[in-house]
Amino acid sequence: MSHEISDDTSETLSVEKLEQWLDEIRNQPRWRLVADKECDYYDGNQIDAETAEIMEERGQAPIIDNLIQPTINAVLGMQAKARFDTRVAPEAGETNTEVAEALSLRMKQVGDSARSDRAKSDAYAEMIKAGVSWVEVARNSDPFKPLVRYKHIHRREIYWDWRSREPDLSDARYLVRRKWMDEDMLLTVFPEHKEFIKSALSGRANWDLELTGMNLMTRGIDTDISTGFTTSIEQYEWMNTTRKRLCVYEVWYRVHVRGQVVKLPNGRVIEYNENDPQHQQAFFAGMIKPMPAAFDRVRVAFWIGPKLVSDQPSPYRHRHFPYVPFFAAREDRTGAPYGLIRAMMSPQDEINARKSKMMWLLSARRVKATDEAVKDHNEAMEEVARPDAYIVVSNKPGESFEVEENGPMAAQQFQVMQEAKESIQTNVGVHNATLGRESGATSGLAINSLVEQDSITLAEVNDNFNMSSRLADELLLSLIIEDLSDTDDERVVVEDDGGKKREIILNQKTADPATGMPVILNDVTKVNVSVVLADTPNTPTFRNQQLNQMSDLVKTLPPNVQAMLMPFLIEATDLPKRKEMSALIRKGLGLGDDGGDDPEKAQMQAEIEQLKQQLAMKNPPEVVAAQVQKLMAEAEATLSKSVESKITSLYSALQAAQAVAANGQIVPIADQLAKSAGFVDQDGGELASVPQGAQPGVPIDATAQTDPLSPDVPTSPAIGVAGGIETQHEDL
Repeated sequence: MSHEISDDTSETLSVEKLEQWLDEIRNQPRWRLVADKECDYYDGNQIDAETAEIMEERGQAPIIDNLIQPTINAVLGMQAKARFDTRVAPEAGETNTEVAEALSLRMKQVGDSARSDRAKSDAYAEMIKAGVSWVEVARNSDPFKPLVRYKHIHRREIYWDWRSREPDLSDARYLVRRKWMDEDMLLTVFPEHKEFIKSALSGRANWDLELTGMNLMTRGIDTDISTGFTTSIEQYEWMNTTRKRLCVYEVWYRVHVRGQVVKLPNGRVIEYNENDPQHQQAFFAGMIKPMPAAFDRVRVAFWIGPKLVSDQPSPYRHRHFPYVPFFAAREDRTGAPYGLIRAMMSPQDEINARKSKMMWLLSARRVKATDEAVKDHNEAMEEVARPDAYIVVSNKPGESFEVEENGPMAAQQFQVMQEAKESIQTNVGVHNATLGRESGATSGLAINSLVEQDSITLAEVNDNFNMSSRLADELLLSLIIEDLSDTDDERVVVEDDGGKKREIILNQKTADPATGMPVILNDVTKVNVSVVLADTPNTPTFRNQQLNQMSDLVKTLPPNVQAMLMPFLIEATDLPKRKEMSALIRKGLGLGDDGGDDPEKAQMQAEIEQLKQQLAMKNPPEVVAAQVQKLMAEAEATLSKSVESKITSLYSALQAAQAVAANGQIVPIADQLAKSAGFVDQDGGELASVPQGAQPGVPIDATAQTDPLSPDVPTSPAIGVAGGIETQHEDL
């Protein structure tokens, strides 16, 4: 990131505005001290120095029975067992699903290299304990590290606009990150401000010069070097001359402006830039129509204490701060965040106090004695404290020596302490079954019901975590799309559940077959996609549950169906070579990779096509063309001979039919001659048919229509082929 000051001074952050925001931060509710205390309780630091001193004066041992840590660990384990991955899905109306698949895979790869899962786990742990945590999604300036920095940021470094009420801080005016940097790092990151850094670390401030009566010019110091030493920002907030380090303020803020926006065909809305050639071309072509609107822009400024060293627009295309908040819960009145430990602190204090008191009661004894009951009361006191005490008492009349045990009182303390232990778990909704302890549930179904009830109790917190995780991955996807927009023909190989791989080319440059104009296929900048949660958790525990359900289902099916589902059952396991075993089973069953045809058939077909191509390469094109022409000529000659033969046969048949029609008495003789010549009857009738109504030996009526090529003569003008159909005509 280049450290420059914007030319547009109307949007530049002034030192007065920074002082105002820092003053607001100082006056925020003191929730950070409470959050630190909550984390101390998780770590076991549950008794402060003052309480420990009072207990020591009483003779009580400072006993700590930390029940918060195992309970919180159980909650963290439940989240790890039911963790959902995020994926890229097309928005409504978007038909290009291949780009979404490729972006999902690329986001998974970049997230794994940046260790996004670890960052999310750390953020979830801190939000559960303290109520809020942060994840940074930004570009990495170190060339030896992953391109994207997906990192958990501690809550002590982040300060935000307290008036914001949106969980994603989309309505926040500012966000400040304070980070202390050593001198050598400051000089490396901000080399152009070397003189100011040296002066600040030397402790030369304006009040130093005023006390000595020297002015800036006589000391030879540039007036710009001392700029900022007279502001309301206290020096202890940003200067540490002993350690030689300064505090750098990274300020992300929003400025509200008026401009023009355009709505793309896929539903996306972007800011119109009249200096962009593509925007101008689309505008003159009538493809977009700019509209006036009021919106905000995100900017970032870097300050070394009160010294402005950089101020420029956000280097990212998305309209969010690069720091994503993870809130567990927030107070309704003040908006202060809090986690699960807050409700557990009071019962934890009671447990520690009562256990310490109980142990003291078990070891302490009350003694009632008269003045002369024993010779030495101090010695008797020491003996009473011992478990094998030996005390000599007086037998004088009226003297008494009684030792009272505190057993009943200790039992009462133990009973109340047990109730406090139960309240710790019930306050956060965690049962003994989730912690692996003995509970009242005896059956597996009852235990699972209790665990499921715990998940329902924590659903609100987990839903907040999932929402923040989606926002963080949306920022990651924006960075990936921004990087891919500058890359042509990016090849991504995706793999389906069956292990079948296919290649998707992003930003593929080609020509439109209709117009010949250059176009880009699978353009990542124009696709309308969003980040959503996966359908199922991506954890070994959930996969094992799926495997058990599938196994129970397969057992109830017929044997032939079991064989067909066996490859899917193998793929549902976590075996190292499950894909190879599944492919082997499919091959044995004669199924393809997707349950279709045998893959060997497809391989044989591919080999045949390859042989055809090899034969075509061996024969010159002109030889192949001549052979094709010769074959076509031979085919035409054969067709001509066949047509001529059929016409001759048809003519002979017509001659025979005329003879039969003239003299029906020759039909039996013709049939007999045809049978003698070897003709075979094909239709089950006679080889020559006798006209309807003719009798053997009787001459045929000359007036009857016997020509097979002519239709029957109607006996009446009203009866014919078109009888019964009315024909339209005009009256003459």
